[in-house]
Amino acid sequence: MNAVLSINRFNEQGQIPLRSERFYQESSQWFLSIRSDLDLGPFLTFDEARLALTVYIKKSLPASK
Repeated sequence: MNAVLSINRFNEQGQIPLRSERFYQESSQWFLSIRSDLDLGPFLTFDEARLALTVYIKKSLPASK
């Protein structure tokens, strides 16, 4: 397990909940898992996958007024 996945988050106390890796690689292509049980990809690089996640999050947030 990734060290980041095995520490408490800010203001989180008690037992650490089960977490999984968001990014994974298959056959030299990168993918990412999102909460709606959907995988995005393939991407040629990890940086492309990370950018796609950033764009996805920004589109998912409610528009600020």
